[in-house]
Amino acid sequence: MISFFYNTFFLFIVLLSAPYFVHSTICQNESDFHHSPEIYLNNSEVSGVIQEVPCNIVCPASCNSACVNPLPQHQFYIAPTFYYNDRIRKAKYDSPSKQHGWIYGVKIGYDRIKRCRLYWGFEALYATGIPRGHKDDIKNKSRFIDQNIELRLGYTFQMKSGWIPTFIPYIGYGYLRESNKFKRPTPVIYKLRMSFDYIALGFLSQVYPSPAWVLGVNFKARILLNNKARISEDPYGEDAKLHFEDKVQYRVELPITYRLTPYCDKFAIAFVPYYEYRHYGYQADFPYDFLDTKQNFYGCDLRLMYLF
Repeated sequence: MISFFYNTFFLFIVLLSAPYFVHSTICQNESDFHHSPEIYLNNSEVSGVIQEVPCNIVCPASCNSACVNPLPQHQFYIAPTFYYNDRIRKAKYDSPSKQHGWIYGVKIGYDRIKRCRLYWGFEALYATGIPRGHKDDIKNKSRFIDQNIELRLGYTFQMKSGWIPTFIPYIGYGYLRESNKFKRPTPVIYKLRMSFDYIALGFLSQVYPSPAWVLGVNFKARILLNNKARISEDPYGEDAKLHFEDKVQYRVELPITYRLTPYCDKFAIAFVPYYEYRHYGYQADFPYDFLDTKQNFYGCDLRLMYLF
């Protein structure tokens, strides 16, 4: 699984970073386009002569169905999100404890995407659910809460023609906190909270196969910093602070965006399926060892986007 995402990442770096290597061609003569918002040219054949037809943000009647323009640069969204959490915790010489269940929440975000300009964006998430599981024949249940905020800064490489391929490498900084408060029938009721800062390295990508549709592949890796774990509300012991081994985490998204231009050109909707992998490594500590924990998230965002 991990090797698959490594291969996917490098494949898209090669395919989609082409605009970077032709930057001098892509970003030159920008002044030719400053009189109107991002004019993109398409070819139309009239009487055997190839002519250039300007296409503005709202396509005039003279433009055919091939008239494609990028989304406006400011993109704000709010989304219900839901995902399936498959979680395994395991000591070195013991049987694993498993949990799984649906998590529901809300996500808000903003992206500023403008051709040959700096990119910046942010994203925030709050989600909760009640996963259930077992260890051997002993059942468990908990209240899971997932919280995340992230800021990003990068650069937009974008072609002017064809499907307007767009590639946005970025670096970011974020904070993530997740907690599990165990409930009956779990034998021991306690709360486990994990939190960490992280550096995000990734990219966004887009293509415009038609005027109404935008497709993309997004990839992100998290490099963990300042990790902490805390056990509290344990009736048989005092509160304890632990640490875990840092592991790189991954997330892949496949956004599919539909522009509502025929109805309202300031709105779009996006269906964003994703996969995320989190790993918190085993760490010997006192008074408890932190158990190796792996989580797989399979989910989807349904974004309502406001464009301006």
